Amino acid sequence: MAKAFKALSMHDDEKIPMSTHAELSTTEQRKILVAVDFGLFCTCQQMSINHSHCHWQELHTPVLLGYKLGMQTSKEARFVVRSWDSSGQGGTAEKVPTTLVYDRADRSTPRWGFDVDEMEPKHEWFKLDLDPTREGGRSELAVQFPSFLPSPRQGVSTIDLVTDYLRALRRHMDNYLQLTLPGNLAQKIPKEYILTVPAVWSPSAWDATLTCASNAGLGSKDSIHVITEPEAAALYELDQRAKLQLRVGDTFVVCDAGGGTVDLISYTVENVHPTISLREATSGSGQACGSTFVNRIFAKYLNDKFQNDPEWSDDILVEAMARFEVIKRQFSKDRRGPFQIRLFSPLRNDPSRRINRGRLSLTKKEIVGFFEPVVTKIIELVNGQIQSTQENVKEVILVGGFGTNVYLRERLQDEVAKTVKVKQSLEPWTAVVRGALLRGLAEIKPTFATPKVPSRVARKHIGVNIMNDFEEGYDPARIEFNTYSGKDQVKIMEWIVKKGEVVQEADPQKIRYYWERPKSRGRPTMIAMEIFDCSAGNAPVYKTDSVKSLVEAKADLSLIPEDKFDQVKGADNLWYYKVDYLLEMTCKSGRIDFALIYKDKKYDIVTAHYVTRIV
Repeated sequence: MAKAFKALSMHDDEKIPMSTHAELSTTEQRKILVAVDFGLFCTCQQMSINHSHCHWQELHTPVLLGYKLGMQTSKEARFVVRSWDSSGQGGTAEKVPTTLVYDRADRSTPRWGFDVDEMEPKHEWFKLDLDPTREGGRSELAVQFPSFLPSPRQGVSTIDLVTDYLRALRRHMDNYLQLTLPGNLAQKIPKEYILTVPAVWSPSAWDATLTCASNAGLGSKDSIHVITEPEAAALYELDQRAKLQLRVGDTFVVCDAGGGTVDLISYTVENVHPTISLREATSGSGQACGSTFVNRIFAKYLNDKFQNDPEWSDDILVEAMARFEVIKRQFSKDRRGPFQIRLFSPLRNDPSRRINRGRLSLTKKEIVGFFEPVVTKIIELVNGQIQSTQENVKEVILVGGFGTNVYLRERLQDEVAKTVKVKQSLEPWTAVVRGALLRGLAEIKPTFATPKVPSRVARKHIGVNIMNDFEEGYDPARIEFNTYSGKDQVKIMEWIVKKGEVVQEADPQKIRYYWERPKSRGRPTMIAMEIFDCSAGNAPVYKTDSVKSLVEAKADLSLIPEDKFDQVKGADNLWYYKVDYLLEMTCKSGRIDFALIYKDKKYDIVTAHYVTRIV
């Protein structure tokens, strides 16, 4: 593979106007936005903006580090470059695998992307391990059809793998901009990153993604923007469809079918003018049932068929998989077959196994058999989403790499209601990253006319375990005596948000706490609040086995002057500091933010420590 950095390429009518360089020379108010969507393959889109113009430069990649750069000026001049660079020698591609290989014991300067040979042991699929306990994260397909290639021997944590990959991305980005932008603008113009995450991930996995990105040098956790993948796709799709007579009340299901996971979310259009406003029609769903499982099912078929043949090897398998990938992408209900898989090996002719002159012949029925376990699961998810909306769904919009597959679209159209149309995204490979860039631009420049999602549907109950005065109906066996109040109390769950409720991003959830501490123990310096979630249909009154610890929110009270704390005498005649405060929780797309409100003053002093089992 040629690995020289590809030079700029443009058509004669796509020259950059002379005014562009002068415009770029003032950098005080400009930012370079970089949207990153990574899974089995990575996608990235960039835009450089200033505050007086909407944007003057746009860079985007169909998949991470396969950059496609288009510059926009006042004259709408454009040029296009497709280039990526993982080893410093360059290359071009539509997509780049999310893979890593460590050649050194200290794991410095790993090889990644296309520098990793597809036949060598490598780290892959590590993104999914950021949330190993998510519902569907270890799907039946994942258990039944594990990866067909060996993994490296090094024991590297998921956090380190994701961090190292994002660090490689960031270094490439820096180098690319240095080569692309005139002068030293790459150093002068600040960059902000927007990351995408699966909608059905837990908040702890969202936070872990931010931790990796921050450790990789993409910015502080507070400065990195986050948006869920299907929401990003919906923003882009409906922004484009606004020109196609989008109507209030239209409901769409967005199905982000990628290589590893399939994420679904539904939106109803609430407003069209002056900007598009959407609301979630139901809570999102998803599972690990992406296109890679079609490959894995085929790989198992080959291994079962040839494992006893002395000439069979992993090298032959990988070559066969490359040919199957082409068949998979082109497959549709109308394709008849037979389908030929070239086997680069001395496997002898064997009519009983349909091998002739080094080629394995597959029937259409067999190809369908490789698809169906995966497609059936996606159909189940899509129909479940349609039924949950309780709305008249107009369209199912397919995005993601697997979303381009004709057979998947045809099968979905066969199985959904006749009134529902299954459509392919206008930009299936890049809808997520394009929408993420729109979100980042809207957050930096709120007047930018992009679709808005002001509310979302809670996927779980979220609450706290608090002491409450004993009342009739509470379990007497749970009574605890409070020496401060002198009353019998019971620990109950106070639910801040209940599953299925509509949560407004602009209207943070608040819960009132009071916390007392004997004066003899010194002034308050830290408050720790444990927050729980629960997936059960009905929110329990007490902390049961279905209630799981989600996050510990810690507030640093050392910044609040001591004389601001109330001092009261308890029922036990001891003096106490009493802190009566509100915990504020803001639910956004892909993140939850916390703050403390004390005596009507808001303090951004709360840090969240999520409960996680990441290895």
